[in-house]
Amino acid sequence: MRPSVAVAIALLAALETPLAAQATRDRPTLVFTVSGAYLDGIRLWTVPDQPVDDNTNGTLTDHFLLRRNVKKTLGAGFSGTYYRGAHIGITAEAFLLGLGYSDICEIAQPVQSTLSAQRCQSITDQDRSAAAVAITGGAVYRFGAEEFISPFLRAGATIAAGRGYQIRWEIRDNIVGIQRVTGPTVTQGTVPPHETSYRHIFSLNVGLDVILEKRRGRRY
Repeated sequence: MRPSVAVAIALLAALETPLAAQATRDRPTLVFTVSGAYLDGIRLWTVPDQPVDDNTNGTLTDHFLLRRNVKKTLGAGFSGTYYRGAHIGITAEAFLLGLGYSDICEIAQPVQSTLSAQRCQSITDQDRSAAAVAITGGAVYRFGAEEFISPFLRAGATIAAGRGYQIRWEIRDNIVGIQRVTGPTVTQGTVPPHETSYRHIFSLNVGLDVILEKRRGRRY
């Protein structure tokens, strides 16, 4: 009996490892993520010489130096990822990017018109805000799916915060198409020459993953 029991135990041990590994690989997983982001600011455009006429008392012309920057701001996102196995998944995300603008106006000396000086100061004092929504989809590959820290190929990482939850952080390069002014207006009241410029806005994203796994014998 002893040789038979030993052989049986050896066979069971040999079968258990690949079966357990296969169960791990074939375990479907859904991951829902809610995240917040801190976005870095960038310089958008500069017009070094914009003539501005004041025709209220004759014709007085001042020259403005105009700049527009994208301010440092916040964003938020929601995403879902489905893993059929342990590593490869498909993902979709909606990400809201805050795009606050900071405008700067400087007037060349000597100032010709008090009204023009007031207009320049008004440009600097105004607070302008905008937002853009990016909807993306694609594939993701993760390393060490069963480990405490599970890095992603897309330069992110996930840290286990408890059973069914993970904390995610990512450093992300957001490529955003923004209208930028390319030169001064020829006459007042006309739209300045402009173009769509694709700029890199880097962000630090921190989120919470809610993980639903379909294990053998029970649903998600």
